[in-house]
Amino acid sequence: MKFEQLPNELIFDVFEYLNAIHIFRAFYGLNSRFNKLLNISFKFYHLDFRSVSKYTFTNVCQQHLPLIIDKVVTFYLADDDETPNLPEIFLSYNFTLDKFIHLKSLSLQSIRSFDILNKIILQCHHLSYLTHFKLIQCLFNNEENNLINNIWNLPKLIYCHIDDLMSKGICFSKLSIISSSIKYLSIKNITCDFRYLSHIFEQTPCLQQLCTTIICTEKNEKFQTTVPLLTNLNLSF
Repeated sequence: MKFEQLPNELIFDVFEYLNAIHIFRAFYGLNSRFNKLLNISFKFYHLDFRSVSKYTFTNVCQQHLPLIIDKVVTFYLADDDETPNLPEIFLSYNFTLDKFIHLKSLSLQSIRSFDILNKIILQCHHLSYLTHFKLIQCLFNNEENNLINNIWNLPKLIYCHIDDLMSKGICFSKLSIISSSIKYLSIKNITCDFRYLSHIFEQTPCLQQLCTTIICTEKNEKFQTTVPLLTNLNLSF
């Protein structure tokens, strides 16, 4: 049996494991049935813009994304060497993250502009399904603490992963927003001391799991904060 002879339900099962870019590249234009399945019937797209050519990016944004933007559930946007300035180009097409109304997971990597990064995060504040957020190898400046506060202010966020920020030093002691939704937090390749750690717990009272690296700045430094809901703590020294 050929793939195109499979019932729609089985085709959808396969599509759920594929990047939307690969789906459109392989199946769009084959026949009217597949075009209808992709533009109308299929409900959940995973869109990953890492390591794509500018031609592919432009094609997806102009031809396909306007038709599926409310069906994208995971979105990965990166500013890498293969396609530099991708986030700026994305926003120049007048896309805003608040239009991704069913987005559940957002990953941002290697974004060099603080203004672009902060703009994207602010656009997510009204997303009702956004529970997963990753920030990886992004460039911060002196306004970095405002960005962290904006992340903590995402109303439905449960899983937060912050990794390898190219910053002069992120200061969690200035975190002023309390998140009652974040339960799982990973802070990779960024060091903080017990004072910062205590403040993170205070501003994230529902935290159940934390993974991070600790630097002891003083002898006999003690951690005195009570974290009633914490069930898993992974500290590297």
